[in-house]
Parts: sequence; C-alpha cells; structure tokens
Amino acid sequence: MAAADLLERIRDEAGLIVLPEEPLSHHVPLRVGGPVELWIEAENEDALIRLISHARSAGGRWRVHAPFTDWLVRDGGLKGTVIRLGRDFEEISLHEEHMVLGAAALWSGIPVQLEGGLWDAIRRWPGSVGSLFEQGGAEELTGLATHIEVLRGGRVQTMQWPKDGPAPALGETSVLLRVHLRRALGARQWRKAPMRTGTLFQNPKDSNVARELNRAGVLGTRLRRWRLSPTEPGTVVHLGGGTFKDLQMLVKGLRMRVEKTRGLTLETRIPILGNEPGRRN
Repeated sequence: MAAADLLERIRDEAGLIVLPEEPLSHHVPLRVGGPVELWIEAENEDALIRLISHARSAGGRWRVHAPFTDWLVRDGGLKGTVIRLGRDFEEISLHEEHMVLGAAALWSGIPVQLEGGLWDAIRRWPGSVGSLFEQGGAEELTGLATHIEVLRGGRVQTMQWPKDGPAPALGETSVLLRVHLRRALGARQWRKAPMRTGTLFQNPKDSNVARELNRAGVLGTRLRRWRLSPTEPGTVVHLGGGTFKDLQMLVKGLRMRVEKTRGLTLETRIPILGNEPGRRN
C-alpha cells in the first residue's frame, strides 16, 4: 500500500506530525467525515519538500488541505494522504511596501497596523489564504497581489501576478506556500468576501441562493443533527454527532423542494470526497 510505504519512508524525518487513520471530522469546518489513511502536518518548508518527495516516490494519492477549506467527506473516509501546512506557513510579515502571508495564515490575522476600509474588510474574511485559493476565490486579490510562491517539482518557484490579470494557475501538483500583497490599495477598492464555511450551494444563474431558499420556505429545516441556518441562508449548521449520510439526505431534500417550488436545480459548492463505510477505494 502506498500509504504504508510513505509512512515507512518518513519515519525518521524531522518537522512532520504524522497521524495514521486520523478522522477528518477533526479538521474540516463541518466536522464530518471518516478517517484518512495518513494525516501529515509539515511544520516548515524543508519538511514539506522532503515529505512531497517521499510521497511521489511512494505513489498513491496525496492532497493538501488548507485550514478552513470546506470538504464534505463521506463516513468511510479517504484513501491516501492529506497534508496540512503547519506553523511556519501561518506567519504574516509586514515590509515597507508589501506584506507576505503564508498559505495557512488566517485573514483575521492581518496586522492592525494596516488601516483603512479595505484591510478592515479583508480581516473579516472567513478562512485562510490557502482556502481562498482552494475554493476558487483568488481572483479577489487581483490588483493587490504581486506574486505567489509555490512548491512545484521539488523546487520553490515564484509566479508573477499581473496587476490586471487573473490569478496564476497552480495546477494539481503545485502547492501554494505564500502570497505577496501590496500594502498600498490595489486597483479595485471593492472585493467580494469568500463564502462562509458551510455554505452548501452555488448561486444559480441570475439569482441568489439565499433568496431562493427563503422563497422555497426551507430556512431552518432540520434533519437529525443538521439544520439549514435560518439567519445565514444557505449555510448548514452541524448540531453535533451528525453523519455525512444524514447531511446528504438533507441536501437532497432541499434540492428537491427548491426544484419543485422555484424551478431551479441547486448545485453544491463543497467537494464531496471519500467512500461509504466499509469501503476504501
């Protein structure tokens, strides 16, 4: 097995926290999901480079989970390895003309020395730098970001970010390490905040999820240990002890109700990963 091979390869490596069969419910925002074969936290860049080199040699699937990235993990868990960027990637440093944020840094951690409406708004963004990229919201940094640092092919590379252009494409085998932002205001003053963690559905074309759920009369709907928030439309609340299967039933019911009453098919925005209990494909 690839995970067993990787575990043997990294047994004596420094800077790694290794948790075999770690429940992903301990780490994803919705607190649901079975175990992953290996959960490994890399405390610094050197440890991460060595870890990914070993992971490629061992084969098998590995993926990075940034803090506060929404995943829906089935109760049977995941095959392979999940990598979390550790403490060195949580750092935020201020310089004369720019700021550097590690991929695991929280937006709420932006220093208060940066004043003004733009920075006050970004400090209220949910999640981390990495979760913004993983969930497709990086374009909101256009005009503010100058470049990013990624780990690709075993080397740290710098990717320039055009002032008026899209975010650099990372690719499946690249790992975001850091983002560099201008301290001065960017080209755009108004930026859209990332969706709150636990927001189930994408906005349908020419409409809004919150509006459609409200008009369908489903706000506050509860199924076992899950509830659709009555105050944050579209966001699901885990009441504790819920399973993925129960949440899946709630999602199915909400979609059917909205389709019947509003004529819209809602699409989930959170990736669904893993296997049913008793299976590890």
